[in-house]
Amino acid sequence: MAATSGAFPFPKLVKDNYERWSIQMKTFLGGQDVWEAVEEEYVEPENLAGASQAVKKATKEARVRDQKALSLIQLGINDNIFEKIEQATTAKRAWDTLENVFKGIDKAKMNINERKDDTNKNQGGRGRGRGRGRGRGHGRGRGVQMQYNNNESGSEFRPSRGRGRGRGRGGYYQRQNKKDVECFTCHRYGHYSWECQDDPKEENMKAHYAEENKVGDDTVLLAHDGSKGENKNSWYLDTGTSNHMCGYEHMFVEMDESMTGNITFGDMSKIPVKGKGKILIKLKNGGHQFISNVYYVPEMKANILSMGQLLEKGYDIHMKDKCLYLRDDRGSLIARVPMSSNRMFLMNIHHDAPKCLKACFDNQSWLWHLRLGYLNFGASLGKNIYFLLFIDDYSRKTWVYFLKQKSEVFSTFKRFKALVEKQSGYQIKAMRSDRGGEFISKEFKAFCEENGIRRPLTIPYSPQQNGVVERKNRSIVNMTRSMLKSKNLPKEFWAEAVVCAVYLSNRSPTRSVWNQTPQEAWSGYKPSVSHLKVFGSIAYVHVPDQQRKKLDDKSEKFIFIGYSQESKGYKLYNPVDKKMKIFEYPFKT
Repeated sequence: MAATSGAFPFPKLVKDNYERWSIQMKTFLGGQDVWEAVEEEYVEPENLAGASQAVKKATKEARVRDQKALSLIQLGINDNIFEKIEQATTAKRAWDTLENVFKGIDKAKMNINERKDDTNKNQGGRGRGRGRGRGRGHGRGRGVQMQYNNNESGSEFRPSRGRGRGRGRGGYYQRQNKKDVECFTCHRYGHYSWECQDDPKEENMKAHYAEENKVGDDTVLLAHDGSKGENKNSWYLDTGTSNHMCGYEHMFVEMDESMTGNITFGDMSKIPVKGKGKILIKLKNGGHQFISNVYYVPEMKANILSMGQLLEKGYDIHMKDKCLYLRDDRGSLIARVPMSSNRMFLMNIHHDAPKCLKACFDNQSWLWHLRLGYLNFGASLGKNIYFLLFIDDYSRKTWVYFLKQKSEVFSTFKRFKALVEKQSGYQIKAMRSDRGGEFISKEFKAFCEENGIRRPLTIPYSPQQNGVVERKNRSIVNMTRSMLKSKNLPKEFWAEAVVCAVYLSNRSPTRSVWNQTPQEAWSGYKPSVSHLKVFGSIAYVHVPDQQRKKLDDKSEKFIFIGYSQESKGYKLYNPVDKKMKIFEYPFKT
């Protein structure tokens, strides 16, 4: 591998020399034999410890090549640009970040200058157009040469001196045959731009980019006229910005105000980002949908929808015949957006806000439960007062046990240990808990030491250090309260509701386990959900012929209160004799 020169052989990257810098840097990296690392991102292979020596050697060389390329890119940029790639861990990510930022700005500048030049009309009679003829006009005319380079580096815009062109001979002002002249406003033939009957809105367009100090740098290339009144329901679809942005706080239904940053414009003026949240929109069919991860920028006059963010969410964007077609991940057409006269895509989206129309409490016992600050429920049907959750840190599978006294925690843990170690074939290595007296008793500590179980404990008054089980406990309690309240069941059923909530939680998707449920991650088998019923539903169970007389009812009325842990059946409660029974799948509700 060639040695790197101590002094950099060309100027460093600043905000206005990206095109030249990128060409020189590409050549320089090629000369150092590391350009390959920019073209193909280095990815650390899995299970490298068990690989052959040849694979290890090749991996090490690729890693060194990538880090050398990244180092050269970092050395080749100005200090005030370094923050844009300081989070990049590979050469390709650093190169792509710079490319996205500076290419976008160059393209925006070209588009802005083109529009400005397009709207400057010469009132003295100098028409603008493109002649198909080969005739030469009188004298030397001042024109504009638009040179488009269709590669990814964008377009170049150069003013130059050239000859006026038209059909036939004679002066520029005397040409009468305009059938081959193309208008730069409507792009139709037969007239000049200043003669066009279309009245496009004059756009004062300004390129700007966003610097966000928490989530990275964003680029915004949308052009709009801030002096005109903006429709709050108008959203511009833009490929140059990496995030949705909205300037109206009342449109948000949720907002995280801790997310802050700045939007920096082309004139280096800045406006703040005040938060990030959700906006509820109303669809034409009467339904509702959320736009998530929207930046709240109070001083923005136009709302922006990022096409890149839509693509990340699985939406399909297709442009054809001057229209943009937006489809969801199922291929259903969501919107057809025609291109405006200034070549932009504008959607009118009606936002909505959730409204509470009525709230009441018919159950006086629940009302007093709330008045007394969520006073603890009484004992369950089994005379239990507490429940204890154990959560596997890998799969997030949850087990629940019920206690009459907190002193039963130690014996319960020993039963849990025997169960999970037998089922999984693995030994418990550590158990995190708070510093409750039931967890730090001498016998508990001695048992863990004998079995080699590490005991990390939280700091007093710091429940966030045991966040997994604290959040799960809150979720289970909320599910329990909802299930009891929705069916107006007495609080004595709280233990059955907790068991059912844990059962459903183990079979529900979670962010902690990718593309699996906790039950599947624990057991290796995808659980069935075809047997699930609504907690608290009325169940009619068939009575066998042997247990009834000729005129007796063929079914009995029960209440569904969960799923049996020992049998493939439902737990049903008879409100008449107040007994609990297990019945096999299925029953009719």
